[in-house]
Amino acid sequence: MNRPGLTVCTLACALGVLGVLLSGCSQGGKSRGHELRKAGQDPIVVGQDPAAPAATSTAPAGSATLFGPPVSEFFVDPTTSQGFAPLTVVLDDRSTQSPTTWAWNFGDGSTATTQSPTHTYTTPGSYTVTLQTTNGYGAGTTVTKRDVVIVANTDQGSRFWYENDTYGQPFKTHDAARAAMAQEVLTLVNAERAAASVGPLTYDSEAERAALAHSEDMAARGFFDHVTPEGWQPEDRLRMMRIFGYLGNGENVAVGQPTAQIAMRDWMSSPGHRANILEPSYTHLGVGIAGSQPHWTQVFLIR
Repeated sequence: MNRPGLTVCTLACALGVLGVLLSGCSQGGKSRGHELRKAGQDPIVVGQDPAAPAATSTAPAGSATLFGPPVSEFFVDPTTSQGFAPLTVVLDDRSTQSPTTWAWNFGDGSTATTQSPTHTYTTPGSYTVTLQTTNGYGAGTTVTKRDVVIVANTDQGSRFWYENDTYGQPFKTHDAARAAMAQEVLTLVNAERAAASVGPLTYDSEAERAALAHSEDMAARGFFDHVTPEGWQPEDRLRMMRIFGYLGNGENVAVGQPTAQIAMRDWMSSPGHRANILEPSYTHLGVGIAGSQPHWTQVFLIR
């Protein structure tokens, strides 16, 4: 007979140490952990390149400065920037202040100097793209967009990280019954936080997408962990779902609990899971439920 289990993802993951088997579950189940992890930087950084020379004005003497150095910006269509190799991506320059030169770094060792280049990625991986522009007033800002292009191999990972969530397809959602269970988890979490004098969490549709994908993946491939068989950590999975801009994250998982009340009872019986549920700095929560033997995932975010 299968017995309910738990895992919790903790700060130990930031040190490369995954959660350990716990015995405190009231169902006798197992538990791993991934606690709060603070993001090291915002995934999109816009600012003056420290390595670039200081911008100097070359405007004619006595003339009014109408513009100044450019402000670099670009757009990549998210429906075409994820896919299988070879993947061709169009990078659309959106810079202001009339730039006259463009210096692109595509993150795979290739560069370009055209305004809005097209680039083909041939090797699977996540790619960070950087653009710096200049005009007659000098060097402008540098914009860096981390993991803006994701190239998958046909034999890499689970279809659940690509199916129905990328390539312009509908986002992942629960059916009505499991959507109600997910909302019940939120209600129970906020009740526990209120009892501990901690502020409530807001339900987050992006966190739900990541949670549901992980629950589907675990149920379909028969594993139970925060790390996928190919080694993707929770932070990797958030990037795969194009979820950026958060300041920290955590995750609880469980398997075998038939109801939200039992899942919450087991999580609250385990110190690591309880710590995630009551962590004051978390602001948002998404819940994923999948499989005939329910696989539960809570994704916590600091927004």
